[in-house]
Order: sequence, then structure tokens, then C-alpha cells
Amino acid sequence: MDDVNIYKGSLWHALEASIHKLFSIQIRRSDWPRELPAHLTPRFALYDTDGSEICAGRDLQALIGTTRQKVGHAKNIRTALRIGENDLVKKWQAISTREHIFDDLPKQIELTGPEGQSLGFLYPFLVAQPSQGKVTIDFTADRQEAGQNMQNGLEFFYRLQCGSGYTALQKYLTSLVSGPSVLLFVTARKNSTARLKEQLSSFIMRSVFPSIGGIIPEKKVFTEELKEIQHRGFYREGQQIADHAIQLLRKRAEIIKKFTHFRSLDKQKILFTAEKTAEFSDLLHAILPENYYQKHTAKDIEDTSRQLRCFELRLERYYSNPAKDAQKMAQLKPHLDNYSKIIAKSNDLSEEAQEQLDYYRFLIDEFRISLFAPEIKTRIAVSSKKLHRQLKKVTHI
Repeated sequence: MDDVNIYKGSLWHALEASIHKLFSIQIRRSDWPRELPAHLTPRFALYDTDGSEICAGRDLQALIGTTRQKVGHAKNIRTALRIGENDLVKKWQAISTREHIFDDLPKQIELTGPEGQSLGFLYPFLVAQPSQGKVTIDFTADRQEAGQNMQNGLEFFYRLQCGSGYTALQKYLTSLVSGPSVLLFVTARKNSTARLKEQLSSFIMRSVFPSIGGIIPEKKVFTEELKEIQHRGFYREGQQIADHAIQLLRKRAEIIKKFTHFRSLDKQKILFTAEKTAEFSDLLHAILPENYYQKHTAKDIEDTSRQLRCFELRLERYYSNPAKDAQKMAQLKPHLDNYSKIIAKSNDLSEEAQEQLDYYRFLIDEFRISLFAPEIKTRIAVSSKKLHRQLKKVTHI
């Protein structure tokens, strides 16, 4: 298999293509074993700065988890920093600011062992200091943790720039989350209005400032973004986003009321069996889950509104003609089953495969609209064949 380049792209895909070329045998991704025999599995070991073994084994993911627990926060691993690097970390940790002075902040600092071997990296993140009205900087060896902490710290940093506009918006959100449709949502999710307000606030900040993420934007980008929002008016912009976001909960409340009405008419539970009721309830929850405002931004509101409208139309038509609903569901179900099987193993997917899976989910949602509410315009043309083609992209990466 000289044609296999092990340093470019997916090794699985390269092996499958090479086997097909040499032997005309089609290998699917599911044909590969999930676990290798012990003698074919490499052994991994991690050593500390003194050369002592911290942990070892053949399960890399388990070792990574063990390493994160043992290595932990940057303060506990500073011994792995050379003198100059240690001074650099201390320099940034001493900073407390509300101004953008981060263009020289390193994206990562390498940790090295006694023989110069790499032990990993430290990643910076911003830490909110509400009592000071500033942010500080800290480091961690966990890249994922750093990314999440950085997003939280950046969000607070942007809030500081909005001043009285942010304060006024919080007052508006307090009144907004006291409505009956909101109370219905938080009660059903065992949440609280205070928690929902916090989620909405974050939703608005990430919508208004797209640069809020796991990396600090350059000062030029940061300044231009603030200037643009100041021109449009932060409070006015945030208020509009909040109104549109809450409208989703009001629509959900309307649908639940209609759902309850149809179920009350079906006294014999012929249409709304326990299974069918659970199916509709699960779908509504999937469209608007309790963490919706944590996972989305304002650009997703239109798509969610279309999904809710589709759900409502399907509910009405199911009550009138359940047989036709079953015919349409038969076209959709294979794709939902395929998605469920893949999502159950999503931890094994590469970043590229995860992106393709997300797009597959988007196509499934659009296909649902085309089946159950064709009067609602889909964002793109979609068909069962297109879904099958997308599924192949997911499974062959």
C-alpha cells in the first residue's frame, strides 16, 4: 500500500481507498474493529520534569483524563516552566485591566521536561473580577478548559465596555422573563427566571459581539466591533434580540396549549398514545431545549422559528390525518435513526467529521419541513438522496 500517505487526511479513508484499488473490495467505516488487540495497541507514557513516570497505558483517552487530573491548573505545574517562561506567566498574571492590552499575550506556552521533551502547553484565559470591574489573566494546561474560560472572561470583558447600556438591558431582561410563557418554560425545565435571564444575557452578548469565543480578538478588531455597536446603540440592539428570543418561548407556549387541546379531544387516546405523545414532546424539546440560549445566537432564531411553525402545522395535520403523517414520517425516520447511531459515538469523530454531522442534522431538519410543512420555504433544496450523500461524507472521514 505504497499509495497510502499516513500524514495527510484520514488514515481510515486512505486505507479503504487503497484496499478498493488493489482488491476491488469495498470497506465501510463500520467494518473496522472498534478495539485492537493489545499487542497492536501502542503504549503511551507521560513523565514529569524529574523524569518520573506520571502515568502509562494503552488507552490514550483515559490517560488524557488522568493527566488532566494530575497536572491540573497552571499553578501546580509551574515547575515544568523554564525561568524565562515562569517570569512570562507571572507578568501576565499580575495584570488587572479593563483595556485591551492582549495583542502580545502568547496563545500557548510550552512545558518541557528535564531533557527538553515536550510535556504539553499552558493556555491563557481571562478571569472576570466583578468587584474590581476588571479582568485578570490565568493559565491552564487543559486546552478545552481554557477555551471555555476564555469565552466567559471575554464576555465579561465586553460587558465592561458597554457600561450603562448593559445595566439598562439587565433591567429590561428582568421584566421580560416575568411573562407567563417564560414561566411555563422554566417550570417545565426545572430552571429559574434568574438562570434564564443569565442565559439570555449571554445569548445577547455573543450575538452582538461575534468575536466572543475561545480566542481574544486583536485590538483592531475589538475596537472596530465596539465602535460599530456604539453607533447602532448597544441597548437598542440587545433589546431587539431579547424580544425575538422571547418570541420563541411565546410560540412554544401557544403550541403546548394547542397540543394539550388536541390530546383532550382524543379521549380514547387513539391518536395520542403514550408513544406518540412522547414523540411529539421529545421533538419540541429538541427544537427548543433548556440550554438553547447557551448553544445558539440570534442568527439561529429564524431557523428555530421555522421549526416551531413546522411542528405546529404537523400537529394540526396529524390530528386530521394520522395515516398521512405516518407516511411522511416513514421517509424521515431512517435518517433520524442514522443520526442517532452516529451521535452515540460522536466522541470518536474528528473535528471535520463533526462538522459534516452537524450539517447532516441541519439537512434532516430542512427535510422535515419539506415533508410536513411544504408551504414553509426551506433554506436549501433537500431530498432523501441528498441526505444519503451527506451521510457518506460523515462516515467516510
